[in-house]
Amino acid sequence: MTIQNLSITQKITALGSIIAICVAVLIGLTSLHNSKNIIEQRMIESELPSKLQTISNHIGGEINELLGAAQQLSANTFILDWANSGNTNDALLLKELNRLVEQYDLATASWANKNTAQYWNQDGFLRVLKNDAADGWFFAFTQSKQPYSISIYQESANDVKMFVNHQQLNGFGLAGLAKSITDMQKLLQQFKIEQSGFVFIADNEGEKPENELDRQDISNLAISMLESLNKRDREILCRRFGLLGYEAQTLQQVADEVGLTRERIRQLQVSSLKKLKNTLSRENYDLELLFAETA
Repeated sequence: MTIQNLSITQKITALGSIIAICVAVLIGLTSLHNSKNIIEQRMIESELPSKLQTISNHIGGEINELLGAAQQLSANTFILDWANSGNTNDALLLKELNRLVEQYDLATASWANKNTAQYWNQDGFLRVLKNDAADGWFFAFTQSKQPYSISIYQESANDVKMFVNHQQLNGFGLAGLAKSITDMQKLLQQFKIEQSGFVFIADNEGEKPENELDRQDISNLAISMLESLNKRDREILCRRFGLLGYEAQTLQQVADEVGLTRERIRQLQVSSLKKLKNTLSRENYDLELLFAETA
C-alpha cells in the first residue's frame, strides 16, 4: 500500500504518529543532555569537593598524628633526663625510637640534642650534625624558632621521605618522624573518584611535578588497575612484566606456566594492555615505561 492509497484520516494518523515519535526522541535527547549536565554539576559542585575534603582530612589526620608523636618524643622527660645525665648507654632512647617506628609504621624515627647536635635514629647513634649540605636542615630548623616543620628529604633516587619534625623552643630536645613517600602514595591509592578517577599530589598551582610519575609511580598505579582484569589475564601480565612478586618471563615461559599457546598468551596480553592503556593515556602517562616487551 502506497501513501497515495491512504485515506485522509489514515494520512493524518500517520503524520501524527511520526510527529509524536519525533517529539519523544527530542524529549529523550533533551532529558539525556539535562541529566548529564545535572550529574556533571553535582560532581563538580558537591561530590568532588566533598571527596577531596575527605582525602585532605585523612592525610591531615595522619600528619597531625605524627606531629603529636614527635612533640611527645622531643619533650620526653625520661630521654631528657638521660641526655642530661651524660650516660652513654642509649638503650632507653633506642627502645622508644623503635617503639614509635613500629606503632606508626615509620621509615625513620630520630632524636637530636640541640645543644650538642648529637643525632640518633632507631638503629643507634649516627653522628654529630654539621652545618653542611647534608645536615643544614637541623641548624636552619633550630634557628627558625618554629616548633615544628614538615619537609621532603631525598637521600637517593629511590629513597624519598616526608619528615615531621618538632623541637622544644625552651629546651634541647628535637624529634623527627619520617614516612616513606611510597607509603604516602599507597595511602592516596586507597581513594578513587567514581570508578576510574585516581588521586595525585599537585603543587600549589594545581600542576603535576615537573618530572612525571617515574617507573615506580606508574607501577603502583598500574598494579591498582590490575584489579579490573580477571584472574587469568592478571596473572599473565604479572608474569610477563615482573609485577606482584613475579619475575619477568618470555611469552613462551608464560605459556608453559599457564598452559596456553604462545600465540594465545600474546593475544591476551595485547587485549589486557589496551584496557590499561586507555586509562593511563588519559593522564598522559606512557605505558611503555612499565610494560616493556620481553621476547
